[in-house]
Amino acid sequence: MDAVAAIPVEKLSWSRISIYRDCPRRFRYRYVERVPEERVSAALPFGGAFHQAAERIAEARMAGWSIPSVEVLAGEYERAWRESVKRAPALQYAKGEDEATLRATAHRMLEAYLEFALTESGQVLAIEQEARFAVGGVPMVARLDLVELRGDELVVTDLKTAKSIWNANKIREAMPQLVAYAYAVVPFVEALGVKRIKPRFIVITKAKQPKVQVLEPVATADDAKRLKELVQETAKGVCAEVFPRHEGWQCAQCAFREECLGKDL
Repeated sequence: MDAVAAIPVEKLSWSRISIYRDCPRRFRYRYVERVPEERVSAALPFGGAFHQAAERIAEARMAGWSIPSVEVLAGEYERAWRESVKRAPALQYAKGEDEATLRATAHRMLEAYLEFALTESGQVLAIEQEARFAVGGVPMVARLDLVELRGDELVVTDLKTAKSIWNANKIREAMPQLVAYAYAVVPFVEALGVKRIKPRFIVITKAKQPKVQVLEPVATADDAKRLKELVQETAKGVCAEVFPRHEGWQCAQCAFREECLGKDL
């Protein structure tokens, strides 16, 4: 059987490709061996809870309801955070962080995002939409945060939380994800007859005064080629069971640190 064709559809997504690129051994622990996580960075449940709170705004727009207040959004964040923490192993907070400081940070970020969202227009078509597609013959899956119709444009948004605004290097690093999202919405394009796909990132910073950064970089043929190469290289590596360990600064935060390096390191 062709190694690429053997990849199960649920195995490859942009996040999984990113993990494989960072450390193939971590990919193996998480997705192949299903090793239980020893710890998890508090940034993960924080980001998930923030996303769920932000979704309430899109849901209100989609249904034609009044936009929720920041207090309602903060309550949704708190609920989602607690549900996530119940299922998580030991939380690992960054220096100077705890549950209370993260709650305050989320409130400030939701205020900033709500102010931005009130200026947005367009018809919301989908929220957290799962899409299945292929890149270079490799089946992939993506979860699209927000899909909107604006005139003859289809706008695909991925919402990010970050410590600071993205610079040019960070944008370039993330470009393949936007290209993948463009592939993911091709069925929408065909069904709606739109003329252009506009994938974008919205980045909300975790600062004392959060900023909302809207990034709409235009992908090139080279970006599409790069995505195809990344997807195919990852697929072949996984199928060939190539899972070397990449040691570095990221090991200190890894959920499989003891499994990989031992308890005494």
